Amino acid sequence: GSAHTAPSRILGDDERITIVIGVKPTSTDRDYRGYAEVLATNEDGELVPACWISSVVNIVDNQFELELNLNWLSRANLKEPIMLQYVYVDDLETNFPVTFMDNIHVTSTISTSLTLSKLRSRPNFDEITEEMRQGIWLDRPAYNLTAAPTLVTIHGYCSATNPWTNAGFTDAADFLNAKANLPHNEFSKKVHAFTESKGMTSCSSIGHSQGGCVGLHLHNHYWSCLDNSKGNRVVQSVGTPYKGCTGAGVAADLVKIFGVACGSNTDLTCDSSVNWLKGIDSVARSKVYYYTTTYKLGTLFGDYCNMAVNLILQWPNDGTSELDYAQCPGGNNMGNKEKWCHTADMAYPFQCTDATRNKEMNTYAAR
Repeated sequence: GSAHTAPSRILGDDERITIVIGVKPTSTDRDYRGYAEVLATNEDGELVPACWISSVVNIVDNQFELELNLNWLSRANLKEPIMLQYVYVDDLETNFPVTFMDNIHVTSTISTSLTLSKLRSRPNFDEITEEMRQGIWLDRPAYNLTAAPTLVTIHGYCSATNPWTNAGFTDAADFLNAKANLPHNEFSKKVHAFTESKGMTSCSSIGHSQGGCVGLHLHNHYWSCLDNSKGNRVVQSVGTPYKGCTGAGVAADLVKIFGVACGSNTDLTCDSSVNWLKGIDSVARSKVYYYTTTYKLGTLFGDYCNMAVNLILQWPNDGTSELDYAQCPGGNNMGNKEKWCHTADMAYPFQCTDATRNKEMNTYAAR
C-alpha cells in the first residue's frame, strides 16, 4: 500500500516512544485494539522485523497511540529508521477489524540513537521483561494477601446466578451480573470494576463458560489484580468455549442451548472467537488452566447431556460447549471428565459442583 507517516515522542524514562497513528473517522464511544508490526534498521541498512505492539486504544480526533519499548530494538541491535506494517484496529465489541494500513514511517524530532546505545550497554540488555511485553503499570498496588479477597469467580452468558457461590473456594468474591448478554470486553470491564470495589490488589479468576474468556480477556488487555498475583494459575475455567460455540450466533439456538432468551452473542461465535484469540498474547494464554466435561464417550448407541441440543452442537459436548471448541491454544489442558454436564437439569451432574475439581482449583489458584 501507499506509505504514511506517524509522529512519535519519547517518554520520560527514555526507554519508550509513543507513536501517533491517524485513522479514518471512527466512532469514539467504544474500545478498540490497535496492532502493528515494527520494523527497524540493521547494520546493513535493511528494514527487518523487531517486534509487534498492541494495546487497547481510544480514538480521539481520528488518532490513536501505540507505545514502543526501545529495548526491543536494542536487544536486536537495530536502530532508526522505524516503520510499521500490517497496522489494524479491531473493534473490541465484535473482534473484527475496522481499519487497516500498511507501511507507516515513524518520524521523530529527537533521535533515539543515543538511547539505544545506552540500553545496549546495560547488563542483560537482551532480556525480555514484563515491561517490554505489557508496558508500565502506573500506581501498581503493593502485594497484600490480607487486604481483600484473592479470588474472583465469574459466571457465564445470561446466568441468573453465580454457580461458584457455594463451591467452597477460599477468600473468594463472587461476581454477578444476572441474566446479562455482554461481549467479552464489556463483561471484563465490569469484573474489573467489581474487583476494584472490593479492594482486591492481587487475585486470580475461576470462570464458568464465558466467564473463562472474560478472565483471560481481562488479564490480557487491562491491568488488574490478576497481574499482581503470584503463582501460575492466574485464569482457571470449566466448560469455556474459547474457540466459540456453533449455536452462539442464532438467538433461537441459544434459547435451546441455555434455556433462556438473552439473544445472540457475537463474541461466542466461532468466527469472532478466532479473531479474539489472535489478540491474546502467548504469555497470557500460558496462565490459563482449563477443564472440560462431556457425557459418556464411546457408548454403543451414543449419549448426551441434552438430547435437543445434540442436534445443534458438534459432538462431543457438555450440553453447551463443544469439546473441540473448548480448547485454549497455548493454555494448559487439565483434561476432560466424562459424565458431567454444563448446567443443572441435564443428563449428568452440573460440572461446577464437582467437589474434587473445585478443591484442586482452589488449592492451586494464584493469589
